[in-house]
Amino acid sequence: MAFSVKSKGANTLFNQAAEAYKLSEFRAKFAKLERRYPHVHEYLSNQVGVEKWARSMFVGERYNIMTTNIVEALNSTLKRAREYPLLLLLDSIVEKMVEWFNERREKAQNLTSPLTPECERRLRHVWGEAGTLAPTQINANEWVIRCGGYDAVVDLQQMTCICNKFELEKLPCEHALRAAGEIGENKFYKRCSIYYSASYWRIT
Repeated sequence: MAFSVKSKGANTLFNQAAEAYKLSEFRAKFAKLERRYPHVHEYLSNQVGVEKWARSMFVGERYNIMTTNIVEALNSTLKRAREYPLLLLLDSIVEKMVEWFNERREKAQNLTSPLTPECERRLRHVWGEAGTLAPTQINANEWVIRCGGYDAVVDLQQMTCICNKFELEKLPCEHALRAAGEIGENKFYKRCSIYYSASYWRIT
């Protein structure tokens, strides 16, 4: 979503509210934005709608995608081509799409890991954080993960966590990875959405 305000403070609060996983965190940041920048709050609430830009308020499955405007993403790529006549512009768009899909197809065919490269990198990063957390088992599926600021409750069967990352991104958060590791589950891939899998990447 394109958004620009001539205030670093407003942009910071907007980004914090937009990226918040927990509803309580979103409300706190958005309330602070309302107190300090009421005109920005009014615009985001009534003209745009919070469900279009706030991760925690989105209706549906957003996974880890935060943009809602693919046109803006393409603009920089097609900046030069936009100066062409219409038919040449369409040819440039088709050519670029073919190039992207072919590159993606080749990467997918050569992939040896169960997940896409980006998801593999994210899980490895999260696993580094998970190793510092202290787990306590509640029952066969639930765990309390102590992480300093608060205790996170994880349900491995329902694939939920109090931090909300597990549910919203459909990838294990650091708390879920710590709990899974405690029961000797060293293959975390089954805790990820199938849409992140290499097999789905190949067919798309």
